[in-house]
Amino acid sequence: SITSQCIYILPPTPIASLVEVGQRHWAAFMKVSVNTLGAEVASLALEATASIHDLQDLLSNVKHLPRVRQRLIHNGVLLAPDLSLEGAGINDGDDLTLVVLPSHLLLTASSSGAVKHWAAETGECLRTLNDHHSWLTSAAFSPNGEMVLTSSADGVAKLWSIESGECVRTLDSHHGAVVSATFSLDGTVVLTAFGDGCACLWCTSTGVCLQTFHDQQSATSPSMFSRDGMRLVAGSADGSAKVWSTASGVCQQTLIGHEGPVVSAGFSADGSHVLTASYDCTAKLW
Repeated sequence: SITSQCIYILPPTPIASLVEVGQRHWAAFMKVSVNTLGAEVASLALEATASIHDLQDLLSNVKHLPRVRQRLIHNGVLLAPDLSLEGAGINDGDDLTLVVLPSHLLLTASSSGAVKHWAAETGECLRTLNDHHSWLTSAAFSPNGEMVLTSSADGVAKLWSIESGECVRTLDSHHGAVVSATFSLDGTVVLTAFGDGCACLWCTSTGVCLQTFHDQQSATSPSMFSRDGMRLVAGSADGSAKVWSTASGVCQQTLIGHEGPVVSAGFSADGSHVLTASYDCTAKLW
């Protein structure tokens, strides 16, 4: 969806006297101004029969801005890419509003221990994060998009800076392979779950372990936060799931009823229910 937030400002560019798109040359022009939040960011001359797609290509070529992230608006109406300028009711000297959508980023984790950071719209690998010594079990962006959290069978979880690609924190509690690692909703703490049944709560900014949760059974599902961050739930190999207080580390509830290992567990949005899924081919709402 389109928002009023300015994501990217294009610097001013001179009026084009001749524009080439593919093999086509335009010699009869109309002038249009492209603006963001009322400030002119580009003034271009195009043929009246040129399409919005052509205009987006021009902005992409000149400003290296992926066309799929551009949205152009005229008089409050979102312009379809296949419309011509004249077909969209655009006249010489009209102003267009440019909205640039945020880039869509992906993470992939491999058995080699490397994480790759990709631009979804171009398929370009932006960065490779490679400091683990065994296969990866999870990779996730922080809620603010500034960090990446990875976990591995090498026994550690790592926090990485998106901007620099450097590992800024290594979270190691010496409990063996890390089954999963998860950010809290506000990104201030990280939860790691280990194959021996333990889980640890860490401060994102300092890397200090704030709390350790002990279970006698091996973990079989990622530990998940409640929306308020006050509780977590995790499934176990014995068919149970446990709800823990993040403040005290005390197990508040044990949910027993599955006949196989619990492979998934999570809270409802309001925190009043827990949903579990098991290898016994059932899901239960608690």
